Amino acid sequence: MTPVLEKVFEADALVVGTPVYFGAETGECRSFLERLLFPFVTYTPNYASIFPRKIPTAILYTMNVREQDIERYNYDKGFNRTRVVMGRVFGRCEAFYATDTLQFDDYAKYLSTVWDAEAKAKRREEVFPQDCARAFALGETPGHAGLRRGLRRPGRGVAPPWTYPTRALPWTCWGESFPPDPLSWFY
Repeated sequence: MTPVLEKVFEADALVVGTPVYFGAETGECRSFLERLLFPFVTYTPNYASIFPRKIPTAILYTMNVREQDIERYNYDKGFNRTRVVMGRVFGRCEAFYATDTLQFDDYAKYLSTVWDAEAKAKRREEVFPQDCARAFALGETPGHAGLRRGLRRPGRGVAPPWTYPTRALPWTCWGESFPPDPLSWFY
């Protein structure tokens, strides 16, 4: 983990992605975040950060629940805690949600009668590319204008692979068929 922390110290931007299981980021992602954030937090008023500068950050969540259910199931409270801590340590943090995602490649293989498999597949085909485009556009939002530039640093090549969640952790947050162009920087 030390090499990862050293690269965070040098990074221009940080993007973390995770699927949502049981209403929260995965255990792997949570462990990663705790190990990542803890060295920079102090036990002072407001738990001030000792990270030496501000960098744009984002956390991307993919989940099976519908957007309107995030608040209903109180997912937003946990997501906000994570966003606030990342923001406190590194600077402003943006949260992004991809909702009602495809859970299985073949719904017939699982005891899963609460979802319409055809509707899920259709949403994956029609809405998920839009979600990916919105995630990509996150780098251009106010306060994050440097996020995309931070990932592709002119003259210095692409940011270190650890900044991409699919390479840093043993899971892929976007599924097997991702990334479609032009979003290959997430992969």
